[in-house]
Amino acid sequence: MAAAGTMLGTTAVQIFSDQDDVVYATYRWIEFYHHESCGKCTPCREGNYWMGQILHRILSGQGTHEDLDTLLDSCDNLLGRSFCALGDGATSPVTSSIQYFKQDYLDYIEGRKPPMFSPADHSMVGAH
Repeated sequence: MAAAGTMLGTTAVQIFSDQDDVVYATYRWIEFYHHESCGKCTPCREGNYWMGQILHRILSGQGTHEDLDTLLDSCDNLLGRSFCALGDGATSPVTSSIQYFKQDYLDYIEGRKPPMFSPADHSMVGAH
């Protein structure tokens, strides 16, 4: 897997259709990692929290181009610096989604895709 530029992680397989939103899926993964973090190490505790905040901002239509650099910088600061593999695992969805689906992020940032969340909270736009 390393030769292919990826890792097995938890060896879970997730299948998405072309109708699924990559940015939202990445946000949900980071929310999972943030929730599951024990909080013992600062890079994992803070990195996952702030990446979740940035992804939420992007999905709310409030993101900036600099947010993509900040997400990648956060991953650089997290990878290899946590006490367990959870921190390392959290970087993979962010880095690979930006690498392979950067346009999806740009569509939110540049207003080609309507916001998924209201900016003030985590409620989905149009959700009841």
